[in-house]
Amino acid sequence: FTLSEAALRRALAPVSPVPAYPALGNGITAHYGQLWLVHATSSAEDRRIIRFGHDGSDGTYGWVWPVQELIFLFFTQSRGTRAGLQVEALVQRHLVDGEPITERPSTVRSSRSIEGLYWDEDVAHAVYDVTLVDDRLELDRPGGMHMVFRPTEDSDRFVAEANDDLWVRFVRDEAGDVAVMETFFGKRTETDPRHMPDASLPDIQEVIERVVQAHQVDQLQSIPALEMRGSLTFVDKGMSGSFISIFDAKRSRHEVAMGGAQETVWTDGVRAWTRSPYAGLTELSGGLLEQVLMDHPVVQFGDWNSFFSIVRALKRVTLDDRPTLLVHAKTTEGRSNVFYVDEETGRLLRRDALQQIPGIGIVGVQTVYEEYQAMEGVILPSRTTSLYVTDFMGRVRTQLDTLKPVEVDDSVFTPDGL
Repeated sequence: FTLSEAALRRALAPVSPVPAYPALGNGITAHYGQLWLVHATSSAEDRRIIRFGHDGSDGTYGWVWPVQELIFLFFTQSRGTRAGLQVEALVQRHLVDGEPITERPSTVRSSRSIEGLYWDEDVAHAVYDVTLVDDRLELDRPGGMHMVFRPTEDSDRFVAEANDDLWVRFVRDEAGDVAVMETFFGKRTETDPRHMPDASLPDIQEVIERVVQAHQVDQLQSIPALEMRGSLTFVDKGMSGSFISIFDAKRSRHEVAMGGAQETVWTDGVRAWTRSPYAGLTELSGGLLEQVLMDHPVVQFGDWNSFFSIVRALKRVTLDDRPTLLVHAKTTEGRSNVFYVDEETGRLLRRDALQQIPGIGIVGVQTVYEEYQAMEGVILPSRTTSLYVTDFMGRVRTQLDTLKPVEVDDSVFTPDGL
């Protein structure tokens, strides 16, 4: 099958400008052509095609650089991933522009001084967690975002993995200690002060004991299991379904049914599995395993020291007219959470986290706990509202209909056949 010259000319003709598309360099603009994007020089008199192709929402990339006779294909089927943008930038930089591949700048000096927590300049309860992983800087804002930055020649400045225009910089005082983190995410430069321990806050063990006392999840040790049934609503998507959760002191099974499809998650307290119509049965590992274990009521409303590698009281704030303690909890996989504890009752009001969602990526989640209900001495919220910081999810609300003790077999907490 051979295309005519006329068809090729139509396919490569730049038509509608795409001003917001990332630029390849000075004098090169992006246009829609026929079913793909065309990057060409801006001059109409001497217009040259630099590259053409397209990328998709599910992590698929296909580009052609005709002068270099280079074809780039990168298919991941992972919605929301930035890996393709990163590889695409490397191809442009090193194979097309000819920039030599050199040793990456060292972050050894920074590694001992920039890691830690920084408070958002504008939002009193929002905290950034800075961690160096190999030669990359990971910036987590629980309930907000997860970003990865690469080093520059300046050991205190990092640029976003896929966009050099976004950056973070660490500013030192006269003694050479890091005092603030400056961030630029596209609109303005923010100055985020470094977290300093507050001696007026209660000891973290005292806070944990109050949380345990307020929710009584240790009572699960004397109960065969509890069963929760209720509704699940994607508020912004107009979708609804139902859920069934069964759990004892360390194991759980969670089923969600929506639109004729059902997804089930099991954990025996050590391993975890998920089954869906799209991916079948999968055993989880790494961050996804840790995520399932962390969602167990005993972890969320119990002794945080038994699960998290770091637990510390950060700050006292006011949430809905309630004096509230912010507690930072970090997992062994490095995932940060912020728990909001009612200082008067010990009840958990909210949790800010980062959640890995297959096909989307790592997104911020803000979960509010409401209308606590007691059963067999255990006190748990009957309604939760989670705001996922991605348009694919939006607000997700669960409403408990029934909570009761049940007798179950051990097989309930593992997939059939295991």
